[in-house]
Amino acid sequence: MLVDFDPKIRRMAFETLQNLGVDARPGLKKALSHPDPHVRITTACLMTELNLEVALAEPILLEGLKEKDQNLKTQAADALSSRGLQPDVLLPIFIASLKAELPSVRVQAAASIVRYGAKAKQAAPALIEALDDSDSGVRAQALATLRQIGAEPKSLFAAMLKLLRGNDTAVHGQAAQIVFQVGPEAVGEIAALLKKKETPALRLVCLQTLAMVGPPAKDAVPELTQALGDAAPRARMTAARALGNIGPDAKAAIAALEKATKDDDVHVKQVAEAALLQIRADPNQKEFVVHGVLTAGDPPDRVRQQMFHVVHVYPMKKGTAYTIDLTSTTQWTITCASKMPRASSSPWTTTAAAI
Repeated sequence: MLVDFDPKIRRMAFETLQNLGVDARPGLKKALSHPDPHVRITTACLMTELNLEVALAEPILLEGLKEKDQNLKTQAADALSSRGLQPDVLLPIFIASLKAELPSVRVQAAASIVRYGAKAKQAAPALIEALDDSDSGVRAQALATLRQIGAEPKSLFAAMLKLLRGNDTAVHGQAAQIVFQVGPEAVGEIAALLKKKETPALRLVCLQTLAMVGPPAKDAVPELTQALGDAAPRARMTAARALGNIGPDAKAAIAALEKATKDDDVHVKQVAEAALLQIRADPNQKEFVVHGVLTAGDPPDRVRQQMFHVVHVYPMKKGTAYTIDLTSTTQWTITCASKMPRASSSPWTTTAAAI
């Protein structure tokens, strides 16, 4: 097990031997001269990870970069990347290893790319391709790596929609976050998706994205109005929230929102009522009430603290003070401006200045 391809198993085996009182270090040093390259390279990887006689292990790892076996080459490259070897040497190996035979090696290759941050953007096309991998662990790591190397969200948009149409719910959360980032630039595409019979997960993400975009999503009012009749309460609630955040430009949805105030779901009713206030509001008013509703599972965005979702967005003028009434009917944590979170079981008022 000390020479297993999986680095976690190697380390676990070493630690188990230590716990049993067995000193594995002499055996590891001896294994560096073993005739089998698999034994030599995996041993050198373990020694590097443990910071054990690294000077002896490093030449073996450099030799491993010349191996024809892609799995062994990946192991060596991963160990050397932890020692700071330049990306121009190792990135091509990791990219090629995204198609290695063993899923554990593919996962390791995707994870190793993270070490190079923005310098690894050249790996983005291969990582996007890895999102179709047959192994869920590889898909999840490829997506996490794409986010960590700073891949442009717009370039990932199509791939994220594909993930959201799939059944791998483990990646839905991360995929949704990327779609949210693209939001303002893709209102037309997102609205078009709402016209289709998409999966519930994708429809909800589209609605959530439009809700965060605010007034620039005004062209999607017809689709959002139709979504008020969605079978899922959470989708109806999010559609109402999106219409409210659009503001006066969503007047065409007033009749549908009035109907939604009689919805069987209390959250849909609350958000629909708040949306009507937003749409009918005087844009020049200086005092206003911010209505919120607890929406468990909603994604984080710029107007949300923990599980309390603010559904009013108002433009503020520089140098003008505004009074904001945050109304809570139960014990929730609310944050306003730069103040620390506080608990409230009744309405409370704070003052915010536009900057």
